[in-house]
Amino acid sequence: MSEFAATFERDPEGYAAGRPGYPAELFAVLEARCGLAEGTTVVEIGPGTGQATAELLRRGAHVHAVEPGPGLAHHLLDQHVGEPLEVTVSSFEDVALPDAAADLVVAATSFHWVEPEIGVPKVMAALRPGGWAAIWWNLFFDPLGPDAFSRALDPIFEEFGDVESPAFVDARQEEHWLPLLREAGFADVAAERFPWDVEQSSADIVALFSTFSNMRMRPLAERTQVLARIGAVADDRFGGRVRRTYQAVLYTGRKPGG
Repeated sequence: MSEFAATFERDPEGYAAGRPGYPAELFAVLEARCGLAEGTTVVEIGPGTGQATAELLRRGAHVHAVEPGPGLAHHLLDQHVGEPLEVTVSSFEDVALPDAAADLVVAATSFHWVEPEIGVPKVMAALRPGGWAAIWWNLFFDPLGPDAFSRALDPIFEEFGDVESPAFVDARQEEHWLPLLREAGFADVAAERFPWDVEQSSADIVALFSTFSNMRMRPLAERTQVLARIGAVADDRFGGRVRRTYQAVLYTGRKPGG
C-alpha cells in the first residue's frame, strides 16, 4: 500500500463520513450495460468504506471486495453483516482470484492505486467472457469550470499548496484510461461523465477535504489550520451551505466472447 493510500486506513469512520456516494445514473448504466442485477458476481477493487459496495449489494450483487487496508476491511464487514459480501485483505496486484469467474469487476475511486500493467490484465483474467469492467471516480469540481466556492478557496491553496487528491487528476485523463483498456483487449470501451448537484454544510465540506490523501499527509497543525479556514469560507461567505456541481467519470469495457 502506498504512503498516500495508507492515510485512509488511519480513520475509516472519518473517510466514511466525508465522502459522498455516486450518482444514481452511474449505477443505472451498470445495470443496463454491464449486467448488474440480482445474483451478479462482482469483484470490487479497493472498496474503502463501501460507498459503492452498498449500492452493489442493494442491487442484489454478490461482492468479493479486495481491500489492502485491514482497518477499512473490518469497517466494511461491520457495515454489511449478513449480506453477500466477502472481503480479502490484499492489494489487487497480489490477490489470488479465480479465472473467468466474475461477471463484473469494478473500482470506485481506487484504480489509480493499482499498477496498471498488472491490474488491467488481471481484471481481464478475472472476468468471464462477456463480462464487464467498470472503473470510476468522483471529481469534486464543476465540469463547467471553477465555481464560486473554488474561487473563494484560491487564496488558501496559494498559501498552502493544492489539496486535491491525485486521484482527481488521474481521472481526468481519458486519453490515458481508454487506451489502457483497449490495449488490454477490452471491447466496447467507453467513457461517460455524470454531473450531479450536491448541497453540503460547512461541516460536510470540511469532512470531505479532510479525506483527501495529501491533506492527511500534512502536519497536524497545518492540516487543522487549512481545514478551519475552508470551514470559515463556507460559513462566512456561503452562509454555512454550499451548493456545488460535482461529476463522476465512468470507464467501461467488455471482455470479448460470451
